[in-house]
Amino acid sequence: PDDILDDYYSGRYSKADVNKLLTKWYENRDPLWTDTDQRYTLNEEEIAALESFYKAQIAYLDREVGRLFDWLQDHSLFEDSLIMFTSDHGDEFFDHGDFGHRQKLYDELIHVPFVLRDGSHQGSIDTVASHIDIGPTICEWFGVEAAADWRGSSLLPVVGGQQELLEREYVFSELSHRSIDDGYGGDVKPEEMILAVMTNEWKLIYNNQNDSTE
Repeated sequence: PDDILDDYYSGRYSKADVNKLLTKWYENRDPLWTDTDQRYTLNEEEIAALESFYKAQIAYLDREVGRLFDWLQDHSLFEDSLIMFTSDHGDEFFDHGDFGHRQKLYDELIHVPFVLRDGSHQGSIDTVASHIDIGPTICEWFGVEAAADWRGSSLLPVVGGQQELLEREYVFSELSHRSIDDGYGGDVKPEEMILAVMTNEWKLIYNNQNDSTE
């Protein structure tokens, strides 16, 4: 909405201009995992505009989530609700020479928000967690037994201050596709796997698509 956008951006690009800028980027960017002398990129003004629009989108989402929380409180449901907020991915603003969310496993793409509130506890935890923990967490909250073959762990004890109960040294992040024109989606191919393993202190990325280890 314009009232939010005006708080974050006062430059010369309109919404239509930004859409054209994105289209131009997607149509002219180089294939992923190549390094050419003719690499198409965006200038500083264009990147700044995209960053401002991105922040405005986040502010809009924040406002709408606040409306949902207000509704829950007005109906006396907030304290008796399990609330989980997360994201599927982040976006890169040329942190590693690229824009958007292509097939990479750097932190700007996979270190996503993960906020959990069970009505009685809230706070920050300093341990690795994963989206595979969402299912077991919901099951425990409702008193339902999680499926035996699920690999995740409930985070309710951790949120309640019992961080030692999450006996985990690392988590994985992985993808295994190389879609047409380096877009999104595509066939899953194990030989195209990119894998990251993360601890609280270290991270290792093994990339089969360009035969590299970081």
